[in-house]
Amino acid sequence: MLDGRAIQDIWISYPRDGETERGMGTSIRYFDDTAKAWRVVFVNPRYGAFISVQGGAEGDRIVLRGRDDEGSVLRWSFSDIQPDSFTWRGEKSRDGGKTWRLEEEHHMRRRATNLRPGGPSR
Repeated sequence: MLDGRAIQDIWISYPRDGETERGMGTSIRYFDDTAKAWRVVFVNPRYGAFISVQGGAEGDRIVLRGRDDEGSVLRWSFSDIQPDSFTWRGEKSRDGGKTWRLEEEHHMRRRATNLRPGGPSR
């Protein structure tokens, strides 16, 4: 995406008990050479979510920080990073980062490896 400079994720959550609609969102992430940081924007129209986080390597993880629409501090971390998989954790703090609550944990796997015509994906 964007001449190989960004990655787009499509997030789909299937209806849970009592729900009739699936949830959908998208994120775009890229490395900002000027800031030497990863930047991510996540949008979920169904819930009116627009989140922007940024950050970089911390040990063997990539940690991104930002705030949600209510002002709570967010911490997204990517760990166990392999060529075709990684673990993503989404945490929230309502007390300025003193305590954290795990809201999401996803074990991600690549589903396609050749998305670009004539060559491998980036």
